[in-house]
Amino acid sequence: ELGAQVTVIGNQPNGKNINLNCGSTNTELLKKIVIEESADIGIALDGDADRMIIVDEKGKEVDGNLLFAAIVKNWNDRGLLENKSVASTIMANFALENYLSSLGIDLVRTNVGDRHLVKSMRENNLKIGGEPSGHIVMSNFGTTGDGLIASLQVLSMMSSEDRPISELVNLFELYPQKNISIPISGNNSLNDPAVKKIIKEQELLLDNKGRIIVRKSGTEPIIRVMVESKEEAVINDICENIVLSIEKSVNRNI
Repeated sequence: ELGAQVTVIGNQPNGKNINLNCGSTNTELLKKIVIEESADIGIALDGDADRMIIVDEKGKEVDGNLLFAAIVKNWNDRGLLENKSVASTIMANFALENYLSSLGIDLVRTNVGDRHLVKSMRENNLKIGGEPSGHIVMSNFGTTGDGLIASLQVLSMMSSEDRPISELVNLFELYPQKNISIPISGNNSLNDPAVKKIIKEQELLLDNKGRIIVRKSGTEPIIRVMVESKEEAVINDICENIVLSIEKSVNRNI
């Protein structure tokens, strides 16, 4: 309707193939089509279209931290951030927080999940919040994540600045990050004093040069471990030490 030439893929549902080799959970086909069609951008939505992932004109998937930063910068340049604050979750890369701070914008961190994001936005009167996974909530337009609205904002940004998306998101280098999921059953090993001790020791090793987040999933029987640091060399060792401690605790409780 807006005059774009659109190639649509993954639009033949049969009741069983939701997100199957398509959408925001698998962008390989989209990357291929973007290159073949010489498209300016690829937009991938998940099954209920509340989040979106972008593929740039070079066929590269855009990291969610960088995309969110580009949208926030655009809003800030246009005077749309009234209180110079935005929301994102504890999983947002620390480089995002540093970049926004350089623009004079505060990042309010929340627990993982768009409901926590929306709650924080309401409590702090924020206009925009986003997760690296592609949920972007814009209170000017709605009360929850909407991949279509977020996509239109990205297209509007490209149009107004007349620059390719690859340039618009080229804002900063992400901190190296490692994520591991550990299956659990029964007791929560995060309450184990031995595990708490190891996590504390590893945090001291980072010496305020990174972050460690260890949390129990709200939807699956797993514990997620995330280690992030400017110094990539230390990440693997710290992550391994925490994972081994949790696995030992799980085995003790079996």
